Amino acid sequence: MRATFAVLLAVSGLFQAVRADEKATCEQLSALKLPEVKITAATLETSGSLKSDLGQTMTGLPPFCRVIGIATPTVQSQIGFEVWLPQSNWSGRYVQVGNGGLAGIIFHPLLAQMLERGHAATSTDNGHKGNPFDGSWAIGAPEKVRDFAERAVHVTTEAGKRITAEYYGSKAKRAYFFGCSEGGREALIAAQRYPADFDGIVVGAPANYWTDLLTGFVWSSQALHKDPATFIPPDKLPLIQKAALVACDKNDGVEDGVVSAPDRCNFDPAVLACRDGATDQCLTPPQVDALRKLYAGLRDPQSGKEIAPGYVPSGENETSAMGGGLRAYAFGGAPGASAQVLFAKGYYGGFVFENKEWDFRNFDFTNDTAKARAKLGALMDASNPDLSAFRKRGGKMIQYHGLLDGSIPPAMSVRYYDDVVKNTGSLPATQDFYRLFLAPGVLHCGFGPGANAFGNLGPRGPANAEHDTLFALEKWVEHDVAPSQIIATKYVNDDPAKAVQSTRPLCAYPQVSKWDGSGPIERSESFRCALP
Repeated sequence: MRATFAVLLAVSGLFQAVRADEKATCEQLSALKLPEVKITAATLETSGSLKSDLGQTMTGLPPFCRVIGIATPTVQSQIGFEVWLPQSNWSGRYVQVGNGGLAGIIFHPLLAQMLERGHAATSTDNGHKGNPFDGSWAIGAPEKVRDFAERAVHVTTEAGKRITAEYYGSKAKRAYFFGCSEGGREALIAAQRYPADFDGIVVGAPANYWTDLLTGFVWSSQALHKDPATFIPPDKLPLIQKAALVACDKNDGVEDGVVSAPDRCNFDPAVLACRDGATDQCLTPPQVDALRKLYAGLRDPQSGKEIAPGYVPSGENETSAMGGGLRAYAFGGAPGASAQVLFAKGYYGGFVFENKEWDFRNFDFTNDTAKARAKLGALMDASNPDLSAFRKRGGKMIQYHGLLDGSIPPAMSVRYYDDVVKNTGSLPATQDFYRLFLAPGVLHCGFGPGANAFGNLGPRGPANAEHDTLFALEKWVEHDVAPSQIIATKYVNDDPAKAVQSTRPLCAYPQVSKWDGSGPIERSESFRCALP
């Protein structure tokens, strides 16, 4: 039986609260008063199923209190959020999950995953409703842009923690953040700008070099979609992927259909160049040139400094339930129809130039990149390598990135980690609180031909600290046991209900997994972590 709800007038007079030793019923949370926050609904969900903002029907949910609210820190702000509170067997942990793309939704599937683990979980739409490609809401709305960039996650954290404490009668013992892609950028924003918000953070494939990344999307889009002659149709992608694997698969010492040493991959698509007038099952000169640009990445036209790294060859035909490969992100099914084209239009057309008619084909890589950096770079980019405040308070962070990511080049994670090591002073000092794991054969945030289940956004692997990023983070934060490796699992057809196809250790960067030369390559025991 829950304790009687007690209403106390806070000293500020701005909100109501229950005493620390008392609990609120779910329905009573609807009357909770918080600064610049309105609770619009608080209901006990017992049906076991719920339809998400993405249209999926989630089933098998345990009973929970679902709190829906809106935060309004400014007149323009409409920051939607949800807090899911297990009715029983609460772990004592608060976990906030990140969003994706240009947000606009509540990430219900991740809330469900955290709920099933017994955590109080929270998600925000980042201050607007819409699809993740749409940036038109940013036109004439600078405060909404700030909400998306940094404020929504922070104010949701404050509200979510308070609501959690009201429901259970005590604060969460630990607070964690879990996000990938845009959610990974949000994770690093939290570590850099709000270091007291979370005890531990899982950072997946972060879009933290936001300006560089979106400019890189324009680069890829111009290379592949500006001229119809450079477009590479889907039926040619298997040809390219096969040739890239022939050139690079063996370079890591194991022929397994996965490129694990991209730094040794020097695949030149010219080997597929058409000859004698043929155009089928080969690449025309414009297509070869477009692929070379995709792999090379973008450099500043004036200084030659890298802006956006290139993509790793061998994932050209890969796709997934999340569309995480180059097939969907860079190539698309028709000229001008790739995800990168849509994201570039959403950001540059909505945020930067505030023009719905903006066209990527007219982008000037010198002047327009400078405009974006000057207008929004400091706000949007989560590239500050100074994590000293987060480190000082005992925060821990695990970052992962798939080497076949077709959206955010994995070299961006390496760039940031190297910058943090330099700022912190040494690799051992950095690894004391922050570790990076690169995942061969894994697409954007999950899936892919490699061992891809390890506590990311793909299939779920074994629920323990040896196989799952969040479990590993909890063990690190709560028991001071840092992960030297995480075992990734590959299931048949990427279905956890089927047999295990292979396992492989993901090693703490800069180490990589090396085959022992004799054991079965399908088993993680045949590999060890060592420097390249």
